[in-house]
Amino acid sequence: MKNLVRLAKLLDVGFEWLSTGRGGMRPQPALSVSEAAATYEWMLPEERRLLNTFALLQPRQREALLGFLESLK
Repeated sequence: MKNLVRLAKLLDVGFEWLSTGRGGMRPQPALSVSEAAATYEWMLPEERRLLNTFALLQPRQREALLGFLESLK
């Protein structure tokens, strides 16, 4: 496992993609909190926190979170 983590970093590819073939090959660049917050000034603080956190997740984690949130309806 440690070797896969190192290899993913060395090749600048996503760990999930390298180990399973799922998700994006390239890691998504994360927005800084200040960048994301400045873009969405009109939102509630909780909405901005949610978007900031969402931006830091890998694609599979995003899908899991969306599924959970949709189950709350």
